[in-house]
Amino acid sequence: MAGAQTIPVKERFNAGEEVQYELYFKWGILMPRAGQATLSIKDTRYEDNPAYHYNLLFRTSGMFETSMVAILVAAMCALIRENGGFDVLLNVIHRIFRGKRGGQFGVGLLVTLLDIATANNTVAIVMANPIAKEISEDYGISARKTASLLDTFSCISQGILPYGAQMLVALSAVHELGYELSAFEVMPLLFYPGMLFISSLICIFLLPERGDRAKAKK
Repeated sequence: MAGAQTIPVKERFNAGEEVQYELYFKWGILMPRAGQATLSIKDTRYEDNPAYHYNLLFRTSGMFETSMVAILVAAMCALIRENGGFDVLLNVIHRIFRGKRGGQFGVGLLVTLLDIATANNTVAIVMANPIAKEISEDYGISARKTASLLDTFSCISQGILPYGAQMLVALSAVHELGYELSAFEVMPLLFYPGMLFISSLICIFLLPERGDRAKAKK
């Protein structure tokens, strides 16, 4: 909750006990469930002396996490737009990339840079969406193609980020098995993101557009 509550504890914990708390986010008259917290205790030893090991575990509700991400991203986008950030990005893309194919690559580069900055491809897609929409209208790119570019290029960058969630989970799993591995040792072996990037460039710059193929057939 927004305001902390003091819970009197009459007795000390004993090993093996645990206490569960239901967490709520207070926002005016609204109090959506935020998740659950569990405080547990077990016997252990510290510097060869008997000790207690306290463990506090938080679990957030799925919709709460999604809602908070949506609120934060919306606020960030509003700040960027209010301070002219979107206009600057659009002007840079217009100066560097020419033509429909250049616009498509500009959309991909945009979401890639945002993913590098946020380390979350979902957040990057949501943030890039309003700019990508304007780019698609200016360059005549279909909404379906724009959505595909946002999804594909965000997956490419997310897959190779040394501080991305996927890489960190993989390194953590290796550590649990008793081995040590650096993200930079893994990156040269990431064939899928590399092949996906090459195939995306081929689709953008080498393959004819669907409308051009239809005209060629006629």
